Amino acid sequence: MSTSLILLFLGLVLPFVLGPILVHRLPGIKAHPSLVEISEEAARRRFPPNSFRTIAQLEQLGFSLVAHLMAGDQITRMNAMVSILVNRESKTMVALNRVFTNKAVLNTTVESISFSTEFADGTEIMTSNTPIVTIFRDVPRVRRLNIPQLRDVWRLYSIHSYYVANRYVANRKDGLAVLPAPGEEISNYEKSYERELAEQMSLGYLRLDQETDRYRFNWLSSIVFTWRMLWPVKPLLLSHKKYRGRLIAKAAGISNL
Repeated sequence: MSTSLILLFLGLVLPFVLGPILVHRLPGIKAHPSLVEISEEAARRRFPPNSFRTIAQLEQLGFSLVAHLMAGDQITRMNAMVSILVNRESKTMVALNRVFTNKAVLNTTVESISFSTEFADGTEIMTSNTPIVTIFRDVPRVRRLNIPQLRDVWRLYSIHSYYVANRYVANRKDGLAVLPAPGEEISNYEKSYERELAEQMSLGYLRLDQETDRYRFNWLSSIVFTWRMLWPVKPLLLSHKKYRGRLIAKAAGISNL
């Protein structure tokens, strides 16, 4: 075997072997993030301009702004900016998420919109356009509808409303949507975040380091995380995600994606 073929083989295989080892050594995810509420003026200085165009569109759909929040992780240098809005008529919450990291080898920003409706029986429908490949397992309690190629707020909310209406028709007894009381939206958002990580731990995907108050990746999740981020797995997963998104949208009457 020639040297070039050996190098090619090592270049393709080594990331799948060494990657999980490196991920397993990462500090993990904060179990209780510190969310800081900031003013509208501060948000306009820090957030991308398109965020406020999206907020204006959501307000036309009946949503009201609750708060702008920021959270940072000095260890991983991962930062998040979130705007939370609520529509009390449809009992739907929406989070505009901007997650960015600033490292020497990685400087990127990911933006997404997530509509969420919870029901009296504890189940939830979440519709989003996050463009990233998820590393977590699905849980029966949450029905996740992801259409990564759909950036239009109006159509994304229309799809979410369609599935929420179908959920109510199919289960009238426990199908009533519920919202946190006014003033408790931020606390509810924090609890949802913590509950999601706790659910992943119960599925054997994460372990809680009590000393650092961080969820660490176990070997299974380290392998899944690494392999899902590498070529050719990642492009295939993204392509499949878009395909499923088209089916989700088509069922709701939107077929031009």
